[in-house]
Amino acid sequence: MTSIEQYLAAIGAESEGYLERINTILRVATEICPEKIQGFFISELLQPEGERLFDNLFLISDSYIIEARSFLAKFDTDITYYRNSIININTTFEQYNFTRATAKSKLNIRCTLEKRPSDSIVMLATGKNCDYLKRIVITYFKPNLKDPKKEQKPTTLTLSA
Repeated sequence: MTSIEQYLAAIGAESEGYLERINTILRVATEICPEKIQGFFISELLQPEGERLFDNLFLISDSYIIEARSFLAKFDTDITYYRNSIININTTFEQYNFTRATAKSKLNIRCTLEKRPSDSIVMLATGKNCDYLKRIVITYFKPNLKDPKKEQKPTTLTLSA
Protein backbone atom coordinates (compact mmCIF):
# COMPACT_ATOMS: atom_id res chain seq x y z
CA MET A 1 0.00 0.00 0.00
CA THR A 2 1.42 3.41 -0.97
CA SER A 3 1.57 6.33 1.44
CA ILE A 4 -1.28 8.00 -0.47
CA GLU A 5 -3.40 4.86 -0.12
CA GLN A 6 -2.59 4.71 3.60
CA TYR A 7 -3.55 8.36 4.00
CA LEU A 8 -6.85 7.88 2.12
CA ALA A 9 -7.69 4.86 4.28
CA ALA A 10 -6.85 6.76 7.48
CA ILE A 11 -9.15 9.68 6.65
CA GLY A 12 -11.97 7.50 5.31
CA ALA A 13 -11.58 8.42 1.66
CA GLU A 14 -10.96 4.93 0.29
CA SER A 15 -12.29 5.13 -3.21
CA GLU A 16 -10.61 3.85 -6.33
CA GLY A 17 -11.84 7.01 -8.07
CA TYR A 18 -10.06 9.21 -5.52
CA LEU A 19 -6.78 7.35 -5.90
CA GLU A 20 -6.96 7.41 -9.70
CA ARG A 21 -7.69 11.14 -9.71
CA ILE A 22 -4.88 11.90 -7.25
CA ASN A 23 -2.39 9.85 -9.27
CA THR A 24 -3.33 11.73 -12.45
CA ILE A 25 -2.87 15.11 -10.75
CA LEU A 26 0.36 13.90 -9.14
CA ARG A 27 1.77 12.94 -12.57
CA VAL A 28 1.01 16.43 -13.91
CA ALA A 29 2.34 18.13 -10.76
CA THR A 30 5.58 16.15 -10.97
CA GLU A 31 6.07 17.48 -14.50
CA ILE A 32 5.50 21.15 -13.61
CA CYS A 33 7.01 21.38 -10.13
CA PRO A 34 10.76 22.05 -10.17
CA GLU A 35 11.19 20.06 -6.95
CA LYS A 36 10.24 16.61 -5.72
CA ILE A 37 6.72 16.39 -4.27
CA GLN A 38 7.10 15.28 -0.67
CA GLY A 39 3.79 15.93 1.05
CA PHE A 40 0.11 15.80 0.26
CA PHE A 41 -3.13 16.74 1.94
CA ILE A 42 -6.82 16.73 1.05
CA SER A 43 -8.80 19.66 2.40
CA GLU A 44 -12.31 18.78 3.45
CA LEU A 45 -15.48 20.28 4.81
CA LEU A 46 -18.13 18.84 7.06
CA GLN A 47 -21.56 19.38 5.52
CA PRO A 48 -24.46 20.44 7.80
CA GLU A 49 -25.95 16.93 7.52
CA GLY A 50 -22.65 15.43 8.72
CA GLU A 51 -21.27 14.26 5.36
CA ARG A 52 -17.61 14.99 4.61
CA LEU A 53 -16.84 16.77 1.36
CA PHE A 54 -13.30 16.20 0.08
CA ASP A 55 -12.52 19.37 -1.81
CA ASN A 56 -8.98 20.48 -2.64
CA LEU A 57 -5.82 18.42 -3.04
CA PHE A 58 -2.50 19.94 -1.99
CA LEU A 59 0.87 18.58 -3.15
CA ILE A 60 3.88 20.06 -1.39
CA SER A 61 7.62 20.28 -2.01
CA ASP A 62 10.20 22.16 0.05
CA SER A 63 9.47 25.43 -1.78
CA TYR A 64 6.24 24.97 -3.76
CA ILE A 65 2.65 24.10 -3.05
CA ILE A 66 0.32 22.87 -5.76
CA GLU A 67 -3.39 23.22 -5.10
CA ALA A 68 -5.85 21.24 -7.20
CA ARG A 69 -9.21 22.88 -6.52
CA SER A 70 -12.31 20.66 -6.51
CA PHE A 71 -9.97 17.88 -7.59
CA LEU A 72 -12.68 15.23 -7.89
CA ALA A 73 -14.73 17.30 -10.34
CA LYS A 74 -12.17 19.13 -12.49
CA PHE A 75 -8.50 19.69 -13.26
CA ASP A 76 -7.72 23.21 -11.98
CA THR A 77 -4.29 23.60 -10.40
CA ASP A 78 -2.06 26.40 -9.14
CA ILE A 79 1.60 26.19 -8.20
CA THR A 80 2.80 28.74 -5.65
CA TYR A 81 6.26 29.44 -4.31
CA TYR A 82 6.10 29.70 -0.51
CA ARG A 83 9.73 29.25 0.64
CA ASN A 84 10.50 31.76 3.45
CA SER A 85 7.51 33.89 2.47
CA ILE A 86 4.77 32.93 4.92
CA ILE A 87 4.03 36.01 7.02
CA ASN A 88 1.08 34.66 9.01
CA ILE A 89 -0.36 31.27 9.97
CA ASN A 90 -3.91 31.61 11.25
CA THR A 91 -5.15 28.55 13.13
CA THR A 92 -8.70 27.88 14.24
CA PHE A 93 -9.78 24.63 15.85
CA GLU A 94 -12.63 22.95 17.67
CA GLN A 95 -12.42 19.91 19.92
CA TYR A 96 -8.80 19.35 18.93
CA ASN A 97 -5.90 19.33 21.41
CA PHE A 98 -3.06 19.11 18.84
CA THR A 99 -2.14 15.69 20.18
CA ARG A 100 -4.80 13.32 18.91
CA ALA A 101 -7.86 14.08 16.82
CA THR A 102 -11.31 12.75 17.60
CA ALA A 103 -14.27 12.29 15.25
CA LYS A 104 -15.50 15.76 16.31
CA SER A 105 -12.18 17.58 15.80
CA LYS A 106 -11.90 20.44 13.31
CA LEU A 107 -8.77 22.33 12.25
CA ASN A 108 -8.56 25.23 9.80
CA ILE A 109 -5.27 26.75 8.64
CA ARG A 110 -4.80 29.93 6.62
CA CYS A 111 -1.27 30.91 5.55
CA THR A 112 -0.72 34.41 4.23
CA LEU A 113 2.13 34.86 1.78
CA GLU A 114 4.27 37.99 1.69
CA LYS A 115 3.98 38.58 -2.05
CA ARG A 116 0.33 37.49 -2.32
CA PRO A 117 -1.47 38.55 0.87
CA SER A 118 -4.89 38.48 -0.80
CA ASP A 119 -4.38 34.90 -2.00
CA SER A 120 -3.90 32.72 1.10
CA ILE A 121 -3.30 29.00 1.35
CA VAL A 122 -6.39 27.62 3.10
CA MET A 123 -6.60 24.05 4.39
CA LEU A 124 -9.50 22.53 6.32
CA ALA A 125 -9.66 19.24 8.20
CA THR A 126 -12.03 17.22 10.34
CA GLY A 127 -11.53 14.08 12.39
CA LYS A 128 -8.29 12.15 11.87
CA ASN A 129 -7.35 14.47 9.01
CA CYS A 130 -6.57 17.15 11.65
CA ASP A 131 -3.48 15.19 12.67
CA TYR A 132 -2.30 15.13 9.05
CA LEU A 133 -2.90 18.87 8.64
CA LYS A 134 -0.98 19.57 11.85
CA ARG A 135 1.94 17.57 10.42
CA ILE A 136 1.84 19.63 7.18
CA VAL A 137 1.93 22.88 9.17
CA ILE A 138 4.84 21.77 11.35
CA THR A 139 6.85 20.15 8.54
CA TYR A 140 6.38 22.68 5.72
CA PHE A 141 4.80 25.95 6.90
CA LYS A 142 6.42 26.60 10.28
CA PRO A 143 10.00 26.44 8.88
CA ASN A 144 8.97 28.90 6.15
CA LEU A 145 7.42 31.47 8.47
CA LYS A 146 9.31 34.62 7.62
CA ASP A 147 11.36 36.12 10.42
CA PRO A 148 10.70 39.89 10.47
CA LYS A 149 14.02 40.44 12.26
CA LYS A 150 15.86 39.15 9.21
CA GLU A 151 14.26 41.69 6.88
CA GLN A 152 16.75 43.24 4.57
CA LYS A 153 16.86 46.97 4.86
CA PRO A 154 16.70 48.85 1.60
CA THR A 155 20.02 50.30 0.64
CA THR A 156 20.32 53.89 -0.45
CA LEU A 157 22.68 54.83 -3.20
CA THR A 158 23.72 58.44 -3.31
CA LEU A 159 25.51 59.75 -6.35
CA SER A 160 27.21 63.08 -6.41
CA ALA A 161 29.05 64.86 -9.11
